[in-house]
Amino acid sequence: MLRIACLLATLLTPLVAAAENIQLEQGDMLLNAQLETAGQSSLEGQTVVLIGHGTLAHGRMDVITTLQETLAEYDLPSLAPTLSLGISNREGMYDCSVPHRHRHQDAVSELKRWFDWLAEQQPAKIILLGHSRGGNQIARLSAQLNSPLLQGQVLLAPMTWHPQYEAKQYEARYGTPLKAVLQRAEAKGSGMLDEPVGFLYCEDAQVGAASFLSYYQNDGALNTPALLTDVRLPTLVIAGSEDQVVPQLPSAMQSVQNPSVEFVTINGADHFFRDLFAYDVVDQVTAFMDSQR
Repeated sequence: MLRIACLLATLLTPLVAAAENIQLEQGDMLLNAQLETAGQSSLEGQTVVLIGHGTLAHGRMDVITTLQETLAEYDLPSLAPTLSLGISNREGMYDCSVPHRHRHQDAVSELKRWFDWLAEQQPAKIILLGHSRGGNQIARLSAQLNSPLLQGQVLLAPMTWHPQYEAKQYEARYGTPLKAVLQRAEAKGSGMLDEPVGFLYCEDAQVGAASFLSYYQNDGALNTPALLTDVRLPTLVIAGSEDQVVPQLPSAMQSVQNPSVEFVTINGADHFFRDLFAYDVVDQVTAFMDSQR
């Protein structure tokens, strides 16, 4: 009923745009994030959601914007950073023609910078929420935090990683064995790979050796469920029943026998939880938050 009421309110009442772009400096990088205040004049005393986005994406992509708008309907402010990926003042999707020097783990320090900024606004609590690859990066962040403000984390269709499956997918997509490129990157060590390679969503990309290794070398931490076996922070993992991007998530979560971790599936949702499925996500988030009080 709450979801229906929120939808009717959206249709019948004009929404006042409260989102604004926030910028921070980190070293020589200018970082961007979209702040949705949910109509509040201040974040002081509020519960705020910090959102991490997916691979080569940004804080204003549809799934993130929809989540922020839906959270605002539930009176929950949120902050959605755009990871720099090594580019100062980055906006929009990553341009595949730009050389890749970023590493998967670089996201953690940037997200920590935004967590610290939120803490300075004196909220009551902070909830972490990460979508897809952002779910893995949020889980890594939470493991490094020791803050009384942190209430819990929500991992929305977080990435999984199985070496054999990834190797098969890589070769099918790019026509080159993943092992061969990994060996080239290991031999190079630093600097750019000598020839363009397939990388994430980019064909024939210019990629740094360290960057390629960070995204494709099996270090055990790329498989998000493996990060949750001993976690004590209250954690909610949400899957979509029709998700074809991380279809192994439900089976991978079977190995997580941890009372601090709850796993739910939203029937009918794909990887991006479009349209009314965003309300299902936020229903789960708010129920999870209520259970921690």
